[in-house]
Amino acid sequence: MKKSNCVIVLYLIACLPILLSCTKEETGPAKSVPSQLKQDDRSASVETNQIMLDVTDFIGYKIGKNEGSYTLPCGILRVDSATVNSNNKKIYNLYYDDKIICNEKIRKGYVSIQLKKGNSYGEKDAECSITFKDFNIKIIDSEQTISIVGTVTHTNLSGGYHWQAAQPIGTALYKDSVQTTITGKLSVKHTNGEVREKNYSQKRTWKSTGGWIGMSIRLSGISEPVFKGSPVKNVIESSKTLIGYNDYVIFMKEDYLWKSYGETKAGPFVLVNGHSCIETDIKLALNSGPETIDIEAGYRYTGSDIPTPKKVKNSSSNAFKIYYPLSENIDEIIYQYY
Repeated sequence: MKKSNCVIVLYLIACLPILLSCTKEETGPAKSVPSQLKQDDRSASVETNQIMLDVTDFIGYKIGKNEGSYTLPCGILRVDSATVNSNNKKIYNLYYDDKIICNEKIRKGYVSIQLKKGNSYGEKDAECSITFKDFNIKIIDSEQTISIVGTVTHTNLSGGYHWQAAQPIGTALYKDSVQTTITGKLSVKHTNGEVREKNYSQKRTWKSTGGWIGMSIRLSGISEPVFKGSPVKNVIESSKTLIGYNDYVIFMKEDYLWKSYGETKAGPFVLVNGHSCIETDIKLALNSGPETIDIEAGYRYTGSDIPTPKKVKNSSSNAFKIYYPLSENIDEIIYQYY
């Protein structure tokens, strides 16, 4: 599955600037977006996740399948696999070139992939480290920069590679499903010099009812931290906001589900359903009120829906429904395109 934007879409939930440039349905007066969760918070998650997709691609198709037609993801100039670790396993270094522009962004630095547990990346319970080294991203339009350092762990819970779930049932390579997790902490430095640590705890499940056109991807949270004195289940990410240094967690009320509507690994994959929440210790409005924002996927918005976009959960899905209470009697609902 190359260059799919499926999981990148998820990281819109990490940003409340998605409340900008939207169509609104209000039961009270419109309120401004809390500035504490602004674009840079989302940008860090988006950029980090893109690299995770690049690595997943590389592990699945180049290391696991040794696919002759495999093309490196945009921005990667070369791969060095000459060195080995203490377990005599190859270390794969993916070098990004700052002379290559990808989607109006420039990436520079390298990501190192090392098998830490198991004999192969496709082995059940195999673990590999994904380390960001001197990694920098520049967004051309805004001239914002983000620097990422640190290591996360990729664990193969089921064994196999994600493309095997799309193989014909009965073949030697077929897998009922493939599950992997990403856990760990990365340090992100923003344009203004502020540094924030992001904690990741995500599980992805690939499953198919027959070939690529039947492939689905499900994203779940696997952490249960204590937040504001109570445990929160199914958390996929936690950190502090860039402005205000406020704690937040992102958790799943219902797993995000992408379905493929194409006959190849390119998809397209469409986010058809799911429900996530951002819980923060920021007071949203009127000096009181809940601090949880609901983001629900699977709506169809055309710009002329009356009275509101419809929940469809199919290939026409293209919008989130974002709901947040401003006070006991004032709510706000906003629809945002994926």
